[in-house]
Parts: sequence; C-alpha cells; structure tokens
Amino acid sequence: MGVGTGTADGGLEAFRTRVRAWCEEHVPEGWPARMATAGREEYVAFQRWWLAELRAGGFAAPHWPREWGGAGFSLPELVVVYEELARADAPRLGLYFVSLHHAPATLLGAGTPEQQRRHLPAILDGEVWCQGFSEPDAGSDLASLTTRAERHGDDFVVNGQKIWSSLADHADYCLLLARTDPTAPKRRGISYLILDMRSPGIEVRPITTCVGGAEFCEIFLTDVVIPAENLVGPEHDGWRVAQTTLSAERSVTIVELAERLRSSLARLLELASVRPGVTSPTASRDPVLRQALARSYAEVEILRLLCSRMVENLVRHGGPGPEASIVKLVYSETLQRLTGLGARIEGSRSQLVEDGPAGDGSGHWLRDHLGSWSWTIAGGPTRSSGPSWANGCSASPASPPAARHLATWRQSAGGDQQPEAAVTAPRRASSTTARASSTEHLRRRRSTSQVAKHVATSSASSSVRRTSSPNRPSSAANTISTRCRMISSPWARRAASSGESDAATRAARRTGAMVSNTRARCSTRAAIRSARVPATGTGRRRDATFAVWRSARDE
Repeated sequence: MGVGTGTADGGLEAFRTRVRAWCEEHVPEGWPARMATAGREEYVAFQRWWLAELRAGGFAAPHWPREWGGAGFSLPELVVVYEELARADAPRLGLYFVSLHHAPATLLGAGTPEQQRRHLPAILDGEVWCQGFSEPDAGSDLASLTTRAERHGDDFVVNGQKIWSSLADHADYCLLLARTDPTAPKRRGISYLILDMRSPGIEVRPITTCVGGAEFCEIFLTDVVIPAENLVGPEHDGWRVAQTTLSAERSVTIVELAERLRSSLARLLELASVRPGVTSPTASRDPVLRQALARSYAEVEILRLLCSRMVENLVRHGGPGPEASIVKLVYSETLQRLTGLGARIEGSRSQLVEDGPAGDGSGHWLRDHLGSWSWTIAGGPTRSSGPSWANGCSASPASPPAARHLATWRQSAGGDQQPEAAVTAPRRASSTTARASSTEHLRRRRSTSQVAKHVATSSASSSVRRTSSPNRPSSAANTISTRCRMISSPWARRAASSGESDAATRAARRTGAMVSNTRARCSTRAAIRSARVPATGTGRRRDATFAVWRSARDE
C-alpha cells in the first residue's frame, strides 16, 4: 500500500513520517552482509524482489508521471523519499539504474507513443536496460564513436563495439548510439536506437574488475538488425537525444547518492571512534585523521548544498542549471576521498574482502574506494569535463552561489583552508573571487611564456630606440629580459634555498627559454618594423614580412 503524497495529507513532515514508517517495516535487516557474499544470480534475484517491494509501496519510480505507473511525487517529496531511503540504508536498485532513470528520461523526452507504451510498463515489471554509448577507440570524446548503423529499407544494420555497458549481460534492451551518416560532422551524423539484446549477432563479454566483480561489459555487434521503428528521435539527431539521457545521470539521481554519502560519513565516524589512530588511541582523536574527517564532513555538506540549489532550479525553472554537472563532479571526487579515508582508517582489515556483487555502499571501504574511481569517468571524465563545467557555472549570471560552493570545495579538498572556514566561506566570498576559483584551469594556462608576452607588449608600447642591426636585440628586448629575470628568479631562489635542486634547475631552464623566446620575438618585430617594404601591393608586403620572420626564426 502506497503512502500517498505529502501535499494532500498534512504537509511534507507528515509525508516524511509515513515514508520513514514504511522503510522501518519493509527494509530487510542484514541485507548488506548477505549481499557481500552473494553470487551474481542471488544478487539479481534480490534486486528483482526489492523492485517489487518498492513498487508496491509506490517508491519504485517516484519521479515518473502517474499515467505511466509512477508516483508523481513533487520534487520536495522526491527529495524526502531519497533522504529516508538513505537514512534507512535501504538497498539501491543498481540493476535497474538505467531502466528507471535513463530509459524513461529518453523515451518520455524523445520517444514515440508506441515506444512509451511498449517499454515503460515493462520496466516496472522488471525489464532491464543497459547503455551502449562508450567505445574503446573514442576515449572521452563520445562524439567520435565509430559503430555504424546503415539504413536498409525499414531496418538498420549495425556493426561495431561498445564498452563499459553496466550489467549488459542481464539486460533485455540497450540504449544504443550509432553513426548513421559518416559524411556529416561527428555530432550530426549519430542516431539513437533501441537495441533488443536478444537479437542475433550480439556478443556480451563481462569485464572482471580489480575488486572481482563483472559489472562492466563489452558488447560486440556483427550485422545486427534493428527495426527502424526503434529509432528514438529524428535520424542523425541522436547526439541531442543523448543529452537527455545524460541529464538524468546528473540531476535528481545524484540527490539520492548524496544522501547515501551522508550515511556513509556517519558510518565512517563510528568506525573512527573505535579504530586506533597513528598517534592516539582512536582515529577520531588522531590530529591528522581528525582533520581529514572534518574535511570530509565539509565536503559532504557542500555537496548537499549544491543538491538543494539544483532542486530549487528544477522547481522554479523546470530544469537544472549548471549545478547539475557540478554536483556530479563534486560527488564523484568526494566519494573517492571519503571511501579512501575509510580504507585508511580501517587499516589492513579493509583488505580482507570476499567476492561479492558490484555496486556502491557494499560496506567494505576498500572495495567501495576502488569502485568509486568509475564515477570519475561515468557521465563525463572529471579531468576533461570539470574545467568546462566550472567555467560555465561562473559565466552564468544566476550561479555565483554554486561557483562559491565549488571554490570552497576545491579549497577544502586541497587542504589550503581549515574545514571550519570551508563551511563559512561561501557566505563571505565575492562573486569575482568565486569565478576566479571556479575557473582554476584558466590560471594554469597563464604560463611563464604568456607572462613574458604580456611584458613584451607593455614594453614595446613605450618609446624605445630601434637598432639598425637585425642581429642585435633591441633595447626593448634587454628591458624585457631584465623583467623576465625579476619575475622568475625569486621562485628559482626559493626552490634552490629549500634544497629542491631539480626545481631550481627547471626554473633556470624555464627562465632561459622565456628570455630567449622574448628576445627572438622582439628582434623579429624590430626587424619587421625597420624593413623597408614598398607601401604598394599587399601581397608584396606580406611576402616580405614572412621572409623577415623566417630569417629571424632560423637565426
């Protein structure tokens, strides 16, 4: 029996009370220990049973519309459901993650009515979906996929390979991206297809990970026939449809994961109170570990603040802002550090891990830490996507608070700021400082050569006497050389005084290269300016200028 909605029966707190009572009655006791030693088939059977329990209570698809069997909860109610499920340590539906989030978001956003009627009710009955996006040769550039789908009448014939398709060996259907127009720009020649995993020509190979599980799979497609009626959205427009799928992974689903991360933090604090520290009886009293615990607490709270802002944008504007991408970034790296800290506090005991099913929150800190690295790849790699997300957030007029949260999280993660200050810093930071912090990648681009270029520009604008000899650097170059030494030598001296000979050597080399490049640049400019090129004839002037530049370069 479902719990109804909160707005109709006394408000959100009454709704929370009913959800909490349902969890206390239906969440199975001791399930983490049982699943820690379960085989693949037992894990799948348990997931199917838990899906049926959640469906009976109205929580299998709380975010779905009522007309398709969902609960139709509002966003505040949905947050309450996720919070209470996390508080009760209820099992996650890992087997149905793509089925319940990616597939309905795609079908409801771009699917035909027939596709919706065929698949949405079947998902609630236990239909399992996987995702066929990534490819071995595409790397982080999803748009570079090479799997081909050639149109033959009313069918597509597909050939290619996919990788990192979670639980594809148990899937009934696959959300597949394939290239249907090889002559078009790479983002315009992709189509989105529904692949029946029982079709001839499909081979699925599970990939055993470092923790012993086989959640990820490879899919090999050889002359696989897909009916044209399984095309989602217009042909060659699959890239746009795929953004709908990925947005489901970066929006409200992260709210549930963030709340579960808060529960993991509570378990970590309990562990720290009983496990010995390095220089103290318990880890919670060890100065170094205590600082790391405080930092993790600050990161989790900042993550929850970002989730709150994302939900507010969903309620007010009908869609998430840049926080949806930032939340995924912050979650993946916070999860990675939190589980790593848990394995560190637990010590050698964390390495005594028995084989078990893949998934988050297994209860074993080392296994969860090793599994957390996949989150820095899923939905867009952190290293390549993080800077662009932060830059997009800082450029948005409505998003300085989120940028401040991201900047604070970055500072606490780097250890440059006390955790207490990390909690209060978002209130004090100005929007200018937040934008500078959230676009840290731009500062990295300001290399020493760019500093030299800036000095060269400012010096060349002043009145400097030109020399008549093209082989002798101008006085502007000498002035710039002096300024370059003044810029770089303090850093080199600090590195040398601290005993870092390699750093001092690198600094000296960088200074020398910078000065040489600056002198060559100024000599080229002086030679070009002093070269007597006829004023008539644009082509002759350009050729003469290139000749002077090549001569200076060869010298």
